[in-house]
This record gives sequence, structure tokens and C-alpha cells, in this order.
Amino acid sequence: MRRFWAAVACLALLVSACGPAAAQPSASLVASEQPPPAPTTPPTATVLPPTPTVVPTSTEAPTNTPEPTFTPRPPTPTTVPPTLTRVPATVTSQAVPYPPNPYERFAALRFYHLAFIVKADVFQYSAEGDEATPDYHLALTVPLGPPLDVYFVGGRYISGANAAFVDTGKTPPPQAAALEGAEQFARDWFDHPDAAQYHGRENANGVAAEHFVLTWKAGRQVGLGAISATTAGPSSGDVWLQASDGALVKASFTMRVNGLGGQSDVSSRFDVTNINRPVKIDAPAVQQHA
Repeated sequence: MRRFWAAVACLALLVSACGPAAAQPSASLVASEQPPPAPTTPPTATVLPPTPTVVPTSTEAPTNTPEPTFTPRPPTPTTVPPTLTRVPATVTSQAVPYPPNPYERFAALRFYHLAFIVKADVFQYSAEGDEATPDYHLALTVPLGPPLDVYFVGGRYISGANAAFVDTGKTPPPQAAALEGAEQFARDWFDHPDAAQYHGRENANGVAAEHFVLTWKAGRQVGLGAISATTAGPSSGDVWLQASDGALVKASFTMRVNGLGGQSDVSSRFDVTNINRPVKIDAPAVQQHA
């Protein structure tokens, strides 16, 4: 009997020992069943795909679509033709030949204001005034003589100074002879240079004009009233001829001459302004007739 209860006690011990041990496996199974919640953390892993989706930085390939940057290139070729159109302009600016007798062409102008001055040492000649062809009024300054106003109106000469005018009819006053000398000087120098070089088209005295540089050899005769000499060396001067008809509208030059008691510098300036602006020449009151 004692052995029975001892066996029962031993069995009870085994059962009590096996009870907890058996319960633990179930707990471990429960614990092993808990891994399913752990997979719920993979959503954090699902965050990884979005970061790859950031890789659509490759979608920036559309930045290649700005290939339309090639579209500006067509306009730049269109600028090429304008540069080509400039070529004719340079062609038209090629050397222009010096026309014959430009001083004679000046005489064909209808209306104008004239200023012509020649200086040599203490001598000065000047003619300044208006012309409405064939009438004119000029204020003359000649070497060794007083200033004089000369009118040519209606085919008659009227001249004088200090408001004392004389009508000499078709006979010019003695001082007017200087005008003939001035015209001869202009024909010799402007109509017959030894060489002429074209310097382009410019504006001169309000009109489009062709600019030439004229040269004259040494030994050329210089004659203008009291001035009588020859050039001591080669001389040059600038001349502007109206582009439309070749008329002389401006000139300027300086030369060194032998004469007048030695060598002297002679300078000249010629300006035609108010071209083709109508002007009326009125004769002054006459005190006496010659």
C-alpha cells in the first residue's frame, strides 16, 4: 500500500512536472504564431518601392524635349541675307570718276548763297552774297581797294558803298573785274586738277555730295587780281560735288607759292549754301547813273 501511494506520488510529480512543461510548448507555439504580426512591419519595406519611384528622375528625360532649342537656329540663318544685302552698298560706294568741268556745273544752279575767300599774305579777296540766276548781289572785298556791293539786276550793274549806288548799265564797275579773275582761277583749279582721288559720299552744305581730294603739280599758275604766282611744290585740296548733278558746292585747300616777294601760303575756301531755296534780288535806290 505504501508502494502504491509512493507510486501515485511519483506519478503526481511527473504529471505536475509535465504540466508546466506541456504548457510551455503551447506558449511557445503561441509565440511562434506571433510572427504574423512581424510581417506587418514589411509595410516599412513597402516604403522602399516609393523611393525607387523617385528614380523617375529618369522621367527627366522629357528635359530632352527642350530639343526645341534647335528652333532658334532657323532665325539666325535669316540674319545672313542682310549681311549679303550690304555687299551692293559697298559696290555702289566704289570709286566715282571726277566729272569734267564741275565749276561750270555750279553755274547751272538756280538759287544759292555763295562765299568765296582767298588769302595770301596781307592780301584777301572775297565774294559773298546771293544769286537768283541771272540776277545776283555780292559784297566784294578786293586787295588794295575798298569793300563794294555789286548788284546785277535786270541786265544792269548797280554798285556802290555806304548806300551811295551808281547805275552803270551793262558796264560792270572796275572792282567787278576781280569776279572774272576769280572765275578763271576756279576753272583752272577745279576743272583741271592733275589728279583726283575719290573719298566717298558725304553731306556737304546740306546736300549729298561726292568728296574728292585733288592734287596739282608744282609750277601751276596762280592768278587772282593782285595775286600772281606759281606753286612751289605739289598741292592738294578737298572738293565736294553735289551728287545729283556734279556741281561744285564746297572746296578747301592751301598751297605754297613762289611770288609776292618770296614764298607765301595761299588758302582758299569755297561754300555754296541754300541751294535751290528761292531768293529775290532787289536793286537798291540809285543816286546817279553813270
